[in-house]
Amino acid sequence: MTIKIDQKANTPIYKQLITQIESAIRSGEAEVGAQLPSMNELADREKISRETVKKAYSILVKNGSLIPKQGKGYYVSGPTKGGHSKVLVIFDKFSAYKQVIFNSLDSVLEGKADITVVTHNQRPDLLE
Repeated sequence: MTIKIDQKANTPIYKQLITQIESAIRSGEAEVGAQLPSMNELADREKISRETVKKAYSILVKNGSLIPKQGKGYYVSGPTKGGHSKVLVIFDKFSAYKQVIFNSLDSVLEGKADITVVTHNQRPDLLE
């Protein structure tokens, strides 16, 4: 997998890493089960901070693109739940009206996505 960092770009380096790794996964350049370079190896090769690589890998693990294996490294994960998309719905509070909205969304998606509903109850810190 080829990763090229543009040190002069306005995009943060960790976001460049995420974008390039996700693109390689989508294109098939990085196959399911393939091991990514270690954090130290990638940091040394691209002359960037190990913490930057760690941040990018951590985000990719959270979004399901990578699987960490203790002492072995990071691997490209397979499709999540049959290749379903993930949808996050945020309501201030749940009501009968919002149930109608949710049901409509669910019927439009026809089981092609995993839907998570969160209520923030006027807590801006939760939204962040």
